[in-house]
Amino acid sequence: MGLLGILGLGAKVNRHLVVVTFEGPGRLRLNGNRSTGKRAKKGAAAHEQTVAWIEFATDGGRVDQGLGPAAGRLGSEEVQALLRDLPTDPACRAVLQGLAGGREHSSKVLDFAKWGNFGVGRGPAASGRDE
Repeated sequence: MGLLGILGLGAKVNRHLVVVTFEGPGRLRLNGNRSTGKRAKKGAAAHEQTVAWIEFATDGGRVDQGLGPAAGRLGSEEVQALLRDLPTDPACRAVLQGLAGGREHSSKVLDFAKWGNFGVGRGPAASGRDE
C-alpha cells in the first residue's frame, strides 16, 4: 500500500451506477453495476442505448447523474421525470439492494407506464393509420 492509501487519499470509493437503457419502443431496462471510478460513468454516458444514468452512494443517496445518447428517443419531460423519480422506483430499489448485497451486477425491466410511452404512439403509425 502506498502513502496515499495509508492516508486514505488514494482509496477508491465504492458507488452504485444505475443505467437506464433503451431497448426499443416502450422497453427500458435498468442495469446496475458496482463501480469505483469515473470509467464506468464515461462508458455509460457514451453507450448508444443509454437514456440516463444515476450514480448512488452505497447508502442510496444520489451522487451524480447524466444523460446518454438515447435520451433523445424520449420526450424531455419524460427524461426529467425519469431522473427525478427513478431513485424511488421499486425496480431501481431492487437493483440497488442487489448491489448492496454484494452482487457486482443487477438488472431489471423498468415499468415505463408512469413516465409515458417512451416513443410509442408518437407521430403517424407505421401502418399509415392513426391509432
